[in-house]
Amino acid sequence: MSNLSDVMGGRATAEFGASATLPCKLTQSLSSESLEQISWQRKTKGKPQTDNFLIIKPSGVQFVNGNDKRFRFIGNFNGTLQLNDVNLDDEGSYTCIFSLFPSGNFKTEIPLRVLGKLKLKCVTGQRVDRTSQWNVHQSDHIAWKTYQRNQRQ
Repeated sequence: MSNLSDVMGGRATAEFGASATLPCKLTQSLSSESLEQISWQRKTKGKPQTDNFLIIKPSGVQFVNGNDKRFRFIGNFNGTLQLNDVNLDDEGSYTCIFSLFPSGNFKTEIPLRVLGKLKLKCVTGQRVDRTSQWNVHQSDHIAWKTYQRNQRQ
């Protein structure tokens, strides 16, 4: 039996609407082990209960609990996934589990953070452009104050 230490993942960050890579691979080779499958679970803003959603077997990729075509298996001898068109509901924790025979299961957790920007144009009288940044982790409430010309702010 080989001395497998564990599975290596990492943190993932993606901008709203972009793609995220969820890295997952074994730290050592499979000398005397047989890879049965790689499973993926998630616990996110959109799915607050732990959800099994993808299984990768030698025969191919199988979605569990619904087919989310935004996920794509991009690993080559590992379990790395790409998530396209990331949205705020995708933010949370993803778990990659390697099932090996005869050793058992080895897993890692990959936190995903979603970033975003909101651009606003303000026009009063003559054209005034202003670009603002908005963090999706802050309140989504925006308050506007309007002032009449020559009024103190």
